Amino acid sequence: MKRPGAAWLWLPPLFVYISSYLYLSGYHGTFLPIFTVVHEGGKLSLWETTLYASHFLGHLPVIVTAALWFCGAWLCLTPSPQKAQPSPARELTTSALFLGATVVFSLGVFGLRETLDFVLQHKQSEAVVGEGGAWTLHLPSTMLLPALIGAFLIFSNRVFEIPSKPSLRGFGWLIAGVLVAVAMTWAVGENPGRTLLRAWSNPRYLGHSVRELLTFPLIYFPPALYFLIRERPFSIPKRPGTARKGVQLLGAVCLLILLIGLAYQSWTTLQFGVGELAQKPPFARGGQLGIPYLLSVHYFEHFLDAAFFVLLCRLLVKVRV
Repeated sequence: MKRPGAAWLWLPPLFVYISSYLYLSGYHGTFLPIFTVVHEGGKLSLWETTLYASHFLGHLPVIVTAALWFCGAWLCLTPSPQKAQPSPARELTTSALFLGATVVFSLGVFGLRETLDFVLQHKQSEAVVGEGGAWTLHLPSTMLLPALIGAFLIFSNRVFEIPSKPSLRGFGWLIAGVLVAVAMTWAVGENPGRTLLRAWSNPRYLGHSVRELLTFPLIYFPPALYFLIRERPFSIPKRPGTARKGVQLLGAVCLLILLIGLAYQSWTTLQFGVGELAQKPPFARGGQLGIPYLLSVHYFEHFLDAAFFVLLCRLLVKVRV
């Protein structure tokens, strides 16, 4: 059986965005909801939600941590390139321009006050201020990201027949991601232990975590993996070998940890009711937004995040650590 081409990795994000757009169109009764208020906060239209630059800037620590772990795991799982890697100057320039453009756009559209509130982790969302900002809100999902990344990459490498050759090539990026996570958790709260306890006991945080964990493998990871595969083609190994079997065992462990974490978060959230925990904008039918709506808007809300994640991954894999 012929292995699937890397282009198949574009199907998940395309399906997600097309189906989410159609769902929002049906919900709001218009085929062009571009200027319709769709965000659960009750203020932002679809285009503002998609280009939510201030929100993106507040999520940069999470995006950077995820990219470090994703690239570190990819480098640790795959063999080193046979040819010298080209200079990362183009990727560095593209990432810097993207970041600069979003800062200018955020200041122009969302204003200085909101931009700083998100960047300084004073604001979690359009309506929620404080509590350690977006970093604390994303702590439960961020802590499960290593398991999600491990399971995703190991499964994807099996599907696309990427050879397994475990090494420590990406260990530096893995450690860097841990350091960023520890530093941010320490910086946003007076007591890191209390911050962690609140994050893992607050049903709103846990419900948001489930949304994040259903977002990363659909719109962040596939495009990033597409470019990693295309930019470094691999030869197919003749025999799996013991290394591949060990990697598969690691993938199973990652998947088990992820499922346990998701089960706990989902159960805790459902105990309180998703509709009760979510914001209640005027357009919400019956006064509450359902899970399909919350997921659909969330994918558009993280469009800039996913785009920068891809740019950052393309840069990190070319930087020697």
